[in-house]
Amino acid sequence: MDFSRMTSRERLLAAMRGLPTDRVPIQLGITNMFSVFLRGYSGWDIYLNNKVPLWKIVTDAHRQLGLDGYLYISVNAEPDPDVQYKRAVVHSDPEKVIVRPQCRRRKATCGPKPPT
Repeated sequence: MDFSRMTSRERLLAAMRGLPTDRVPIQLGITNMFSVFLRGYSGWDIYLNNKVPLWKIVTDAHRQLGLDGYLYISVNAEPDPDVQYKRAVVHSDPEKVIVRPQCRRRKATCGPKPPT
């Protein structure tokens, strides 16, 4: 393998396997909002208006900065099928948008399931 021309993927996989790399893989702990602003968007563009998927914004920002990877580990939790989730815009003007999350259990209020 030519170590002077490793891709980010090759570099990360080699490092995880304990193999030699051309350099130490670089990953900064930048926030999603940093990525959003770096790419020229506002939080409203992404989180409220969904102009561009957040994963694409973050990936593009990492490529722009020459970072080697973005690893996001999450628990695969399924939403509770007995709860209806939605969000409501309760106020909107040029200065701010107020969004209130709402959930409703089909047979009771939100929160832990009642004991059976």
